[in-house]
Amino acid sequence: MESVVTPRTPAATSGKLLDWFSANLRQHIDAQGYRLVEPSELTDEGGIVLFPIGAEGPKSFRRRNRAVFVVGMGEAENFPTEPLKTGYPLLLKTLANLFILIVHNGKQGSPEAYFFTLEQGTYAIPHTGNDDEFFDKIVDRLAPLATSNLIIENDFVTNLPEALWQGDEVTASITRAGRHLDDLDLLPSPFPLEEFLSPEISVTFANFFRSAG
Repeated sequence: MESVVTPRTPAATSGKLLDWFSANLRQHIDAQGYRLVEPSELTDEGGIVLFPIGAEGPKSFRRRNRAVFVVGMGEAENFPTEPLKTGYPLLLKTLANLFILIVHNGKQGSPEAYFFTLEQGTYAIPHTGNDDEFFDKIVDRLAPLATSNLIIENDFVTNLPEALWQGDEVTASITRAGRHLDDLDLLPSPFPLEEFLSPEISVTFANFFRSAG
């Protein structure tokens, strides 16, 4: 199928590219057998929610089930010169698991999809002229994240035997491994939320991720 995308002029603000992106992504996710959930749907099962940003700006998506994987989506004119600083605040504000920013003019002059993950990962997939190839690549990157099993519930034991209060060889080995990764500069760096969000919202998100972890 040939691409039907044309670059948007600066005066056009209808969001047609995002509409096109949402409709085609939905079609390709469904064609590959993954379950789509409408944002308003109450479900006890897992699935993928596509959550585009409206003209009024990003809003938070409130999950009713932890098994629901939310993909926030937005639109921009040009590729971000500092991708993480552009996309990560949108990811946080929508409370999505993943955010995709579709831009009209990517680095190759064609539409390009930028991915942003909660782990501060960011990468781009350019549109090279074929819609099916473009969206298949996007689903290939999206599906492993959306279908993975995330366990965020912890068991807190208040009567741990005193002999384990300082840990054991297993926890000591984890500590040694962490120090070695730190020496190699391979541990993720804390993200400076205060540079992109108001102090009040920064504290809210910090508490949210602390409690979720």
